[in-house]
Amino acid sequence: MDLTTLPDKVAIQLNDTHPALTIPELMRILMDDEKLTWDTAWDITVCTCAYTNHTVLPEALECWPGDLFQNLLPRHLEIIYEVSRRHLERISALYPGYYGRLRRMSLIEEDGQKKINMAHLCIVGSHAVNGMAQIHSDIIKDTVSSCHHPLHSPSLFSLNVLSVLWVTTHTKQSCCFP
Repeated sequence: MDLTTLPDKVAIQLNDTHPALTIPELMRILMDDEKLTWDTAWDITVCTCAYTNHTVLPEALECWPGDLFQNLLPRHLEIIYEVSRRHLERISALYPGYYGRLRRMSLIEEDGQKKINMAHLCIVGSHAVNGMAQIHSDIIKDTVSSCHHPLHSPSLFSLNVLSVLWVTTHTKQSCCFP
């Protein structure tokens, strides 16, 4: 099977940051099991994943302890570090000398204990980022991804769930939903 066509056949929706481990796990499978290069695996991963933020409350913007990864998922941590390194290298080239921006955009928070910022991982590792409603998309754009938005430009849009529910309830003939 030609795995470069995976995004044409599969979409992985990351609802909030809880399933963020999908990104390093897909990378691990593509590189370690399928023997693809980093660049090919990354292209497939980004084109397959999309991130929806439901709220900016702390439980939806998780930061996981680096020690937890090191003890339970060391290969995933290696992949996350490499994603962060490449991401920061790109930012550094675009904004030389802006060290505050690098710190804010890093996937790794280093204030005291190292933590993995799962929202940043989702933003960097997805081709589309959205909120459940326009207000959520605006909050993501203005806060969570404010420093990511100008240079990493996944499709940022609003998923208007109320409109979809209204259409599915009131339009039985032409509805594509079961």
